[in-house]
Amino acid sequence: MYALVDCNNFYVSCERVFNPSLKSKPVVVLSNNDGCIIARSNEAKSLGIPMGAPMFKYKTLLKDNNVMVYSSNYTLYGDMSSRVMSCLKAFTPEVEVYSIDEAFLYFSVTNDNLFNKAKKIREFIFQCTGIPVSIGLAKTKTLAKIANHIAKKHKKCGVYIMNNNHNELDTTLKEIKVEDIWGISKRWKVRLNSIGIFNGFQLKNSDPRLIKKCLSVVGEKIVRELNEISCIPIELTQPRKSIMVSRSFGSVVTDISELKEAISNHVVTAVKKLRSQRSLCGRICVFIQTNKFRVEELQYKNAYEISFSEPTQNTFKLLKASDQALKVIYRSKLKYQKAGVMLSQLINNNKSVDLLQRPQFNIQSDLLSSFMQDNKKEYKRAKFADVVDQINNKLGKSIIIYGAQGIQKEPVRFNTAGSNWQMKSYYRSPAYTTRWDELLKVF
Repeated sequence: MYALVDCNNFYVSCERVFNPSLKSKPVVVLSNNDGCIIARSNEAKSLGIPMGAPMFKYKTLLKDNNVMVYSSNYTLYGDMSSRVMSCLKAFTPEVEVYSIDEAFLYFSVTNDNLFNKAKKIREFIFQCTGIPVSIGLAKTKTLAKIANHIAKKHKKCGVYIMNNNHNELDTTLKEIKVEDIWGISKRWKVRLNSIGIFNGFQLKNSDPRLIKKCLSVVGEKIVRELNEISCIPIELTQPRKSIMVSRSFGSVVTDISELKEAISNHVVTAVKKLRSQRSLCGRICVFIQTNKFRVEELQYKNAYEISFSEPTQNTFKLLKASDQALKVIYRSKLKYQKAGVMLSQLINNNKSVDLLQRPQFNIQSDLLSSFMQDNKKEYKRAKFADVVDQINNKLGKSIIIYGAQGIQKEPVRFNTAGSNWQMKSYYRSPAYTTRWDELLKVF
């Protein structure tokens, strides 16, 4: 049996954990730069506030109904997510973290009472984190996704098991539009509608070979999954094949020095993720673009890639490369709205840095360079980066920074001054679990 555990209104629930006065009140959470509404409590949903609504259009409605507004606090949400996932691993080792608030579980033995087990999981997560979850169980991951949607309607228990009752399954699938089934995109919906398939029941009873021709082998798997034949197994965490970090600016940026500062911060963040999965990078891509929604202004976007003769995780080398790339694509007198970096051609470097042993790296060296000399330099730089990461992990992510990152490091909050490129977060709550100076105070 597969189980899908989904946190209810996750971002809002995280805010409520540390501010109990928000319970039973309408709450919304905004996207980057306080642009759109990306999370809503049930009370806010009942007011007719849609998902993805622009903040400026609903400002009056939010104020008139005393809706509590928060900027997205990804540091807090990410930490709470890792705590939820750790709770799940206490019940089974086969956990696939699907998103920040969702995870698939696999139970190979079904002799136990799964309903009671699911209730225990739900109670344990709430006891340890304060986050309410809904759990749907079925014989396949696709059906577990549907079962979870039904579980959200059972507010008292929050658990739903899709049993072997085919009449119940068929009735449920008849009420589900084909585009609402996990894995079916808008483009696939159009193709399925063209051959007379509009709901889950019709898709379940279709010929898998026909669906394969119409969609792909993934569509065939979905059909078999709807017929309780498991075709999509649990996928344990795999190293990323590429790493991208990008942000929209709080205000437009024209100066190249501010662009360099923003991109340097993105590089440092990307390299930290690179080292955390023990990988090396063979290529870096830097891109910048103006605001495509301001059609009256001159539009421009461009990217530039730099490849390395030897894969690296050296922050200094990647910062230098990003600076070179920016100088190539930068055009003066333009108003830039977004910038980012992407690390690609990643390879695994399974040998960690051992301070007591001779340096060894699983990389192919440049034939034209002195390998031993470069290897020693790479080893020293890797040790340096490792020490910086350890200090920042222990004392705060911005205790030690590189000069190219600039002095102002935190997002702009509560009308504080900062660079134009920094994300605006005027309604952000404290990072209760990751900063000593923002710990929750109880009176």
